[in-house]
Amino acid sequence: IVFVICAGFPFAQAENYSPFMPFGVRGIFTGASVVFFSFIGFDTVATAAEEVKNPARDLPIGIIGSLGICTVLYILMCLVITGMQPYYEIDVHAPFSAAFEAVGLSWARTIVALGALAGILTSLLGSLLGQARIYVTLGRQHLLPPWLAQVNGNSGTPVNATKVTMFTAGLLALLFDIEVLSELVSIG
Repeated sequence: IVFVICAGFPFAQAENYSPFMPFGVRGIFTGASVVFFSFIGFDTVATAAEEVKNPARDLPIGIIGSLGICTVLYILMCLVITGMQPYYEIDVHAPFSAAFEAVGLSWARTIVALGALAGILTSLLGSLLGQARIYVTLGRQHLLPPWLAQVNGNSGTPVNATKVTMFTAGLLALLFDIEVLSELVSIG
């Protein structure tokens, strides 16, 4: 993200920001509904409450702080992409790679692709961590089988809940189209 912002801003052109809202207020709300998907995962911080020393103080700081940082980064990324190319030329399938290619930085495509891959994997693993913690809590409350709440004595990790999470996530990925899954994730 930092690479895209630092390498892309020098190629931003002021004329690309005009018109500033080409699709009006409706376009803003449509875009916000898509970007909403990017903010999924902050609830994972709350599921990891047992991991922090002072949850009452640390969780609000962690959630609000990370939301603030990510919001600023998302805005900067948006300013970079819309500054590098007019909105109607942005490639919806690989916007940053294509934008760097368009300004003559074809070598940056590889860095952008590796960064995107790392971001997707990190997001996926973070979501799976939160899901395993939810299974542990449900196991403790006997809403699911109690063996899900068992924690490994050596590693201190919920191995059973992690295995169930891996199995269910893999099964969903195998059976459903990515579009359907992304819509389900967006609605909670």
